[in-house]
Amino acid sequence: MLKINVDIAAFARRMKEEGGAIRARVTQGVELASAEVINVLRAASPRATGDFAGAWVATPVASRALVPSYKIANTADHARYAEYGREPGRRPPLPAIAAWVRAKGIAQGELGGADDESSSARTQSGALSSLRLRVGAHRKLRRSTAQSARSSAKRRSGRRYMKFSDIVFAIALKIGEDGTNGADVVRKNRARFQRILERHIRKALAKR
Repeated sequence: MLKINVDIAAFARRMKEEGGAIRARVTQGVELASAEVINVLRAASPRATGDFAGAWVATPVASRALVPSYKIANTADHARYAEYGREPGRRPPLPAIAAWVRAKGIAQGELGGADDESSSARTQSGALSSLRLRVGAHRKLRRSTAQSARSSAKRRSGRRYMKFSDIVFAIALKIGEDGTNGADVVRKNRARFQRILERHIRKALAKR
């Protein structure tokens, strides 16, 4: 939670002198600060599918306090794992990994669909090597991700094929084994958020 210390007695005196005008300015300052924090969070969030980055929202908190407050949260289904990471032991849902695989350009296709084979990740002999490098760049997903799916690869006309569903399952299995690191965008930017809030509130209080 972000806080800014306000002299309540002085604030109450100004409210008496200025009526509701000062509270309106402070409310607007909090709203502006919340909007700016949301923009920072969206810019700092990882953008594979864009679901996590686009799901930051600010909602007012019902309170009788003199100074209003907002709650900022991420409404994406996987927000907890995107922000804090995933512990080893349980693989993520396959549809979520399938969307990530498509967004990253690793392969295209549908899980269990008729195009599962034709949409396989394929290149010349470097198919698995290419996949291994791309997957390895995703934090704790290591190069052995593709190796664990090597048995699913098929050789056709001098090319190596891997079904889309096999790629998705291999990545999900590896995440289940190793876990992932979170983006941690809130903690990394907390000091910046505090400065944003203080700037807007002090600006509101400075006006007469």
